[in-house]
Amino acid sequence: MLCDFVIGDNIDILAVTETWCSGDERDDFTQAQLLSTLKNYAWYHKPRVGRAGGGVGVCVNKSFQVRTVEYPEFSSFEHINLLLTSRQQTPVHLVVLYRPQRTSTGEITDQLFLQEFSTFLEQLMSTPHRLLIVGDFNFHVDTETDRSATQFVDLITSLNLKQHVSFPTHQGGHTLDLILSRDTESFVSVVGSTSYLPSDHVAVKCSLHIRKPGPVKITINMRKIRDINIDHFRDDILQSELCVSPSNDTKTLIDQYGRVLSALLDKHAPMISRIFRCHPKSPWFNDELRTAKQLRALERKAFSPRGLEIDRQIFRSASHQYNNKLSSAKKWHHRDQLKDCSNRELFRKVDQLTRPRSAKVLPSNHGSAVPLPERFIQFFAEKVNKITAELQSSSPTDTDRLPEHQTTFSFDKFKRVTEKEVLKVITNSTSTTCNLDPIPTHLLKKCLHELTPIITFVINESFNSGCFPEKFKLANIVPILKGLKCDSDVLNNYRPIANLKFFAKTLERMAALQLQRYLNDHELHAKFQSGYRSFHSVETALLRITNDVLLTLDKGEEVILVLLDFSSAFDTIKHDVLLQRLSQRAVNIVHTF
Repeated sequence: MLCDFVIGDNIDILAVTETWCSGDERDDFTQAQLLSTLKNYAWYHKPRVGRAGGGVGVCVNKSFQVRTVEYPEFSSFEHINLLLTSRQQTPVHLVVLYRPQRTSTGEITDQLFLQEFSTFLEQLMSTPHRLLIVGDFNFHVDTETDRSATQFVDLITSLNLKQHVSFPTHQGGHTLDLILSRDTESFVSVVGSTSYLPSDHVAVKCSLHIRKPGPVKITINMRKIRDINIDHFRDDILQSELCVSPSNDTKTLIDQYGRVLSALLDKHAPMISRIFRCHPKSPWFNDELRTAKQLRALERKAFSPRGLEIDRQIFRSASHQYNNKLSSAKKWHHRDQLKDCSNRELFRKVDQLTRPRSAKVLPSNHGSAVPLPERFIQFFAEKVNKITAELQSSSPTDTDRLPEHQTTFSFDKFKRVTEKEVLKVITNSTSTTCNLDPIPTHLLKKCLHELTPIITFVINESFNSGCFPEKFKLANIVPILKGLKCDSDVLNNYRPIANLKFFAKTLERMAALQLQRYLNDHELHAKFQSGYRSFHSVETALLRITNDVLLTLDKGEEVILVLLDFSSAFDTIKHDVLLQRLSQRAVNIVHTF
């Protein structure tokens, strides 16, 4: 409903009280729903931790420059402070405030609030920015006989603040939701309300006399891959030096492969830049909803001038019908999206619907003489070195060895692969593309007849030499923020994601297939290993653990479950120990591979 309100009424700043955000993973679904629809908005909020209800938040158009401001917390009210800047004007200091009628201990907060709010205002009044305070104050400021409300009005008047709301904001007929600004600043006007939202409060709207920021725009470098004539592209590959005079040296051939395909991609789909405006996304909005929304608007016009009870009831009925149809349309849209998905697509889409995406941000590098990529490299290298040193100092030296045992079989070298085997592996691989790839993977799959012989040759030469090509060891490292709540300036809050070339991953898969086949044939896997095995997964591991726990409890015994989480597990593997353990399973491949 909030997303529809923001889109329909063209709201730039939406302040929300009683968000019911708790500060944990229970907030993920709400934030994911909000941000997946309002893609050109950002969400800032202060949850109420430890108790139900409460919480304040602000949904702001990304065209504004936003900075959070920290102020002391108070026991009688909740608040969030933002500095909003538009087109280099004087910033607006926005305060969103919610005052519950009682504290967590059940005390009435009127007098406590007046004392704490007075202290808060003394701090706010010194700000050089334009001041805007909005929220649910839970005072009946329209009732002159209400002593607490009168004291509140006297307080804000004594500090030269003006209250702009002059109509009931609650279904009980009282004015509880307020908009305050300095009486010397005239940037607030056209205060009105919207009563069709499913709430006991109306939505209070106002206009701010500030220069409206421009639309959110993003610049995308793109290629028109779909416009490529595949037949012409394949003909150019056949006529290129890659197929006419391929090098017999693996290293040179890999360079030739990347250079030729990159040049052909530039020829058929040159890189272009496009600027797009970012719009909210509501694909479930259909003609039926549009008609219901128009009917609601007509009933609202009929109710507004006369104010008759019958007109109010008709308007509320039209609002309920529209809200119900909106919820139903959204539900059926998501159901259709999930209906025919593969397992991989299903998990991806459910994740998008239920968890907010980690922000694609990077830490600021102001005041640092070291470039940001170098800072990341140094940090992650030092982190791994520190963990490795701790492991070496705490681990006994004899744990690196396993009991020796004799075998009648061995894995001494990789077998040559055929073009048919390579073709099958590539076809069954997901079409993910790394920035280091010369052409997109989905385009490569359309040219497999021309490229498979080259790929097969490189793989076989690598197997014969026992060396993994140096070019394939290059990865595109992307630091991803671990969560939306993490501080983006702390390097430890980032997780490094390494993306390899598709060619390199194909070589890895061909090697892994032979190694897995050997381990499976001779039953060399650990008995309870679930990772990296066919027909095994997290699900099978959980089923085994659950079954063992239940069987043990049925015997009247006790269970202690110890769960270990290894930090930088793959980065801290000792290669010499790994090779030693492989050799004890008669895997004697060349170390450089």
